Parts: sequence; structure tokens; C-alpha cells
Amino acid sequence: MKLPTKHRDLRRLVLRRDAIRILAFALWILLWLLGAHSYNQNRQAYPPERRILGWRLLVLMAAVSVVGFFLFRVYKLFTERACIGVIESSGLSHAYRSSADPGRGMQYDFRLNTTLTVRLSSGKKMRLRFEQKNGFYQYYREGTRIGRFRGLPYPVRLCDDGKEGYVCVACGCMHPSLLSHCEACGHTLIDPCALQGKEE
Repeated sequence: MKLPTKHRDLRRLVLRRDAIRILAFALWILLWLLGAHSYNQNRQAYPPERRILGWRLLVLMAAVSVVGFFLFRVYKLFTERACIGVIESSGLSHAYRSSADPGRGMQYDFRLNTTLTVRLSSGKKMRLRFEQKNGFYQYYREGTRIGRFRGLPYPVRLCDDGKEGYVCVACGCMHPSLLSHCEACGHTLIDPCALQGKEE
């Protein structure tokens, strides 16, 4: 399932996130290369075995690449994909984070982490994890058919009548009615009815 062509802002968002990941990963490797080069330059008088040369440089860069691959979540470029399926189970975990504000006293940041187990049309199962912004448990209840777009964290209900509201696939904010743009992040909202016939 692909994003409808009219949602160019969401497509740009996905491309921008992918580009940032790749750029950060490339800069990470470049910084380590420059660090190794500077280390060798400052130790020109040292014997080769005390410098980062040959196989030592290869081992260092391999380790740096593996760490950066997971640190900047580059693996999501290969593992994260669009999917359509039916929710088999929906698990919720609550997290509270307190922060002291001298002007307002103690404030609590409530987070609702969601884990969905989705059965795809091929019979395989996929696990989706994301954080709900304002608690919309009924939107992702068991038996609901959903679709997720690549690079966007929040799935959208398919063939939805809108009774549970409309979710922004970019930020997760819920809206009681279908607006042209999300009031929280400004991205366009997807009309589930517009996805009919384009799901496969």
C-alpha cells in the first residue's frame, strides 16, 4: 500500500527522515575516519604496530559501522515496510515521567506505549510498536483491519466510518472529524475511504 499522491507532505516527511538517517550514519563513519587519521598523524614516529593501520583500521571501521547501523536505526530502511493486516492482539504499557517546574510545581508526562500483533494477508504475523500521544485504545482494538505506510509510525484503520476519530499517521494525534491538516503537526490527514481499492 502506497501513500496517495495528494499526500506529498507525508512523502517528503518519509524521504527527509530517511535522508537524515543516512547522513547521520555517513557523518558518524567520517568522524571516526578523521579521528583515526588524526591519531596516526600525531604518531608518525611510532612503529606501525602502535598506529591504526591495515587490519586494525578495518576492524575499527567495521565495529563503528555496526554500532552506527543500530545507533541511527539505519536498519529501518530495510526492515520497515508498508503492511496491511488484521489486529490479533493489542498490548498497552503505561509510563510516567515526572518533571519539576518551579512555576507550576510537579508535572507528569503520561505515555501510552502500544504493541500490535498484526496478521498479514499472507498469514504471517508482524509486530508494530509506537507511542500513543493521547490514548486512543479503541481505535486499535482486536479484529480491526489496519494499514501502515512505510516510514510513518501510526497505522490507519481501513474502511473506517470515522466513529473512533481520525489518526494522524505522522504524529499520532486523534481528531474527532476529518480535517485537511493535523492541528498538532500540520501534516495532511488520510481519509480511510480514499484507500478503498488501493489496499493491495
